[in-house]
Amino acid sequence: MRVALCTEHARCTVTRSSVMKTERIMQEDDKAPGGAAVKPEPATPKKVAKKKPQAATGEISSLKTIEELVAHYNEMVLTAVDFGLAVHVAESFPDVKIGQAACEQLHGQIIKARKRNDDMAAKKTKKTKKTRTKKTSSGVKRPRAKLNEAEKIQWIGPKENPCRKGSGKAERVAKIMSSSGKTVGTFVKNGGRVGSLVYCIKKKWIKVG
Repeated sequence: MRVALCTEHARCTVTRSSVMKTERIMQEDDKAPGGAAVKPEPATPKKVAKKKPQAATGEISSLKTIEELVAHYNEMVLTAVDFGLAVHVAESFPDVKIGQAACEQLHGQIIKARKRNDDMAAKKTKKTKKTRTKKTSSGVKRPRAKLNEAEKIQWIGPKENPCRKGSGKAERVAKIMSSSGKTVGTFVKNGGRVGSLVYCIKKKWIKVG
């Protein structure tokens, strides 16, 4: 059977979804014996099993005697001490449930301590990488300035030494001033530095050529 939408009356508010639902029910009625309506069974939501803690589903839950629990607990104590936890060896437990609870609690503390140590190690590694990067970037050796030894030095700066009197820079600049008219090679042979010449060139105190 089909149900047609009403197009003549403006008051009809039949929606497409309701029509499709009616058609489906009628088709099921035609197939049902005796004309009895067969209603679809509502879908039952699937139950999602809750995940139990790792400690409860592992070795701890399989330990059924106090002796086994004490042995397992004391093994975990060694691991806990390595992670800096202040725990002591157990001699016995009042019953199995208390022993299992104690093992699960210590197991959880070990997991947290391991995660904390891993995070600290990761931060330390990251910090070390940053430090190495900074050292590498700041420790790059700049190529030394090269000047032709045959070129002559010409002082074009102020008549008096522009550097502070008595400083090492003033001494180096004074040597350059006295070397005006000489070659770069002669200046270097007399103990001068090429870097000092480059500095004076940048300050526009000398010309080399």
